[in-house]
Amino acid sequence: MVCAQSVARRAARQLRRPIPMVAALVIAVTAIATAPVPAQAQAAYVPRVVIVVGPAGGATADYLRHARDYAEQARAAGASVTSILAPRATWGRVVAAAQGANIFIYLGHGNGWPSPYGPYQGRTKDGLGLNPYDGAPSSKVVYYGEDVIAAHIRLAPDAVVLLNRLCYASGNGEPGSPEPTWGTAVRRADNFAAGFLRAGAAAVLADGHTSLAYELPMLFGPSRSIAARWSADPDAKGHTRTFDSVRTPGFTVSLDPDRANSGFYRSLVTRADSATGAVRVAAFGGTHRTGATLRTGPGQGAKALGTIADGARIVVRGAPTTDSSGRTWAPVMTRKGTAAWVAAWVTAFSGTARARTTVVLRSAPSTRAARRGSVKAGRRVEVLRSAEDGTSRAWLKVRTSSGRTGWIAAWLTKP
Repeated sequence: MVCAQSVARRAARQLRRPIPMVAALVIAVTAIATAPVPAQAQAAYVPRVVIVVGPAGGATADYLRHARDYAEQARAAGASVTSILAPRATWGRVVAAAQGANIFIYLGHGNGWPSPYGPYQGRTKDGLGLNPYDGAPSSKVVYYGEDVIAAHIRLAPDAVVLLNRLCYASGNGEPGSPEPTWGTAVRRADNFAAGFLRAGAAAVLADGHTSLAYELPMLFGPSRSIAARWSADPDAKGHTRTFDSVRTPGFTVSLDPDRANSGFYRSLVTRADSATGAVRVAAFGGTHRTGATLRTGPGQGAKALGTIADGARIVVRGAPTTDSSGRTWAPVMTRKGTAAWVAAWVTAFSGTARARTTVVLRSAPSTRAARRGSVKAGRRVEVLRSAEDGTSRAWLKVRTSSGRTGWIAAWLTKP
């Protein structure tokens, strides 16, 4: 029904000249060494890369080989890499690994829309094709669509998603199918990106029939516009057209087909301000200092969804807030993919956060503590630790981009 690009079809196409692995690693390492030092709030952070290979029949072995190359490139650039590979690429493993990831790479079947297999529904379309169970054969695939991804995965702020060797994701169809029109190709790329953008990504780059030998190292170099770097890719065909995204307002969809009106194997959906340096921004997250109840809303009267154990990791998925008693609550995503609210005053926060409004930087976690300055609205800070003030209000000890430290109110921040 749906496809991964067949090995035979790929071999028949003109592929980009492969970069020798050693050269690719040198490029990546050199980019790190020569990159300007980012703000202190991000200096010590190790970017998190997650690589997923789903079952893809006879193409699976080829995809696994590429995944190993990508993992080696990312590690050479200083990233932390988690690989979730067929036949063990189950939904539970992918969800747990993906929370807070800076770069998410997927190779496997693409079940996109528009396609001959209607009607559209977000439960299985425009997402991931994974193993139904641990050790399943490569012929068995279960699809997790854009709605499922958006509901259960929260990536790091401005993460980048790379979709490689899929059908539909870059606007293409299946091997042997008629060439799509520009309109159909744009809809396919726009739709396939939508779920990942809802999960927190700032850019979704799809390459349907070549490798990521250029795209992956570029993300670790000096911070530059993702759109500009994509346009300057050595494999660019010179046929780029850009459209406003219908699915994700504020984003654009760029397609660069092999020929003027056919061969839609290269696409990018992104915001104009998206930059490669964003892959060095840690997610706003943390661990629980004690077991806590997961709730449907910010308050002890909200319905309980279950519990989370002491030491369990979470990613903050929205702005913390206060209840009628002034206690701080945080909307989070658990490693099992449960979206819930938790008591922020028993959470040990880490990563980075942004000020929702101009906030006072204080000498201690209290509204009565001395002022040390302020953090302007929208500015990102490194979260060093957190504390409560005795009235169940959560505070964050932070370091600003200028190196100043102090405490800010957690309920005035967001991811």
